[in-house]
Amino acid sequence: MIAAKKQPRNEVFRFWDRVWDIEKARKLISKRKPFVSTEEIKHLWDMIGDDENDRSLWKPVEGGGKKFTGRIGMVYVNWKYARTMPKSRLKKPLIIAQIKDPAGKIRSFVIDGWHRIARAKLEGIERLPVSWLNPEETASIESQVQR
Repeated sequence: MIAAKKQPRNEVFRFWDRVWDIEKARKLISKRKPFVSTEEIKHLWDMIGDDENDRSLWKPVEGGGKKFTGRIGMVYVNWKYARTMPKSRLKKPLIIAQIKDPAGKIRSFVIDGWHRIARAKLEGIERLPVSWLNPEETASIESQVQR
């Protein structure tokens, strides 16, 4: 019997009905001179809570004709991984996408690096390196989830 060759899984980040292809983002950044800066990230700590069992962040939600409990506006983080990942990973830049909201205003959103943000929170580190995608680059790596 011949074992099937494992296909590499493309890394994506999902938030609500939006999906960003992280592999494509990394390729875009690698093909140009990346704009890397060190940014304040402490304001993002509220989006991840303190651990996956913190139910104070969970609220009743209604969507698509269904009622459930969820973490609205929250990003799920595997805290076990965040606690055990090497601290040296904090040197790898987060990827921030520039996204047009429904009103056409440009908003910044982290699409890669939430576990690093969690680890920084645990360590009390308030600034991390960031690579920025411009709105056109962001649009080229984004797709909508069909529900």
